[in-house]
Amino acid sequence: EELPVRFARRVRLIERIPGWPAIPELVALRTMHAKSFRELRLADPEVDAAAYAQVIGKIRQRHKRTGHLFAGALQKIDFAIHSATSMSSVNPDLFSSSSVVGIDGPASAPPLDSRRLEEWCESFLSSRVSTEMQMSHYEACLGASQSGDAPATKIGILDAHCDPFDICQQAIARVQDGPHPCVIEAENLCGDLHVCQAPRYLFFIMMELLHNSARATCVAAGPEEQQLKARPIKVTVCANDVQVVIRVSDRGGGMPQIAAEHMWSYAFRAGRKATQPFEDVETDDEDENRASSKATARALPWGVFAGEFAKSPLSGPGMGLPLSRLYARYLGGTLEVINMPGVGVDAYLFLTRIDPPDVAASLNSITMP
Repeated sequence: EELPVRFARRVRLIERIPGWPAIPELVALRTMHAKSFRELRLADPEVDAAAYAQVIGKIRQRHKRTGHLFAGALQKIDFAIHSATSMSSVNPDLFSSSSVVGIDGPASAPPLDSRRLEEWCESFLSSRVSTEMQMSHYEACLGASQSGDAPATKIGILDAHCDPFDICQQAIARVQDGPHPCVIEAENLCGDLHVCQAPRYLFFIMMELLHNSARATCVAAGPEEQQLKARPIKVTVCANDVQVVIRVSDRGGGMPQIAAEHMWSYAFRAGRKATQPFEDVETDDEDENRASSKATARALPWGVFAGEFAKSPLSGPGMGLPLSRLYARYLGGTLEVINMPGVGVDAYLFLTRIDPPDVAASLNSITMP
């Protein structure tokens, strides 16, 4: 019952953007969400579980375009805000989840500004993260029950025996096969380490962080192979009884000051030029085909396959880093990034160690954003 409510709320969020019918990407997003809402309302897992599973699969496939559509819409909204054209006044509590105010606020209300736009992005994408993880978890649970051969440590998308260092190594191998090959050194300071986590989403986050570092390193090093070898990316995994910490450290020269100041801004990052050094992943067909040719049919054991990174829920022009932080939060952790001007970037992923039953329950009771 919660899924259709979330889709309906995202339709409402889209309709709260003044002039949304004039933005094709928002129209497409609204149509997509309205259709998914109707399909969920008409499906009943208690009456026909197989039909409901098909609906979930169709919706997940349909919404793989969300990241790119959202980024395109965001660019246009942000441009309109900064050019002070075509945006009408809105109510100051426009983005409150409890707001019942229509999209046209009183004439005296403050205009939609960058801060309110970021709040709108956070509300929309937080809701998307929760539905993506819930639907993914449902499909994984259903698949395990139908096959009957799921390992005892697996609970849907969760693995109570998840090895973070192994996931880091898998992500490193994929990045080194990609369009920005570089030297990546990994170390595990804790020996045999296993925690309860969602491996596929941890993999997606690590791919995002490593792609960022690899691209920055290749830009900074230039064509000289010796320069690449002199700038290894270092991945370190450590843990105690409370948390697991993964650090990705590069010597790619760091972010420009303006990018560092806006590293968590959806609007700023979605609108940046593709030539800037510290980039979020935008795997185009050419890059993906090149990477896949080196990793054909190499399936990973948690629902991620060769070529699958183009379909990562973190994909979307410029938004991979803030989306990684959102997913880290839903995994019970945090993501912090430290910029060292002229040197490089250190990214720290903190993951809380929690019991499997607690994690499984949270996937079905995520607080409504």
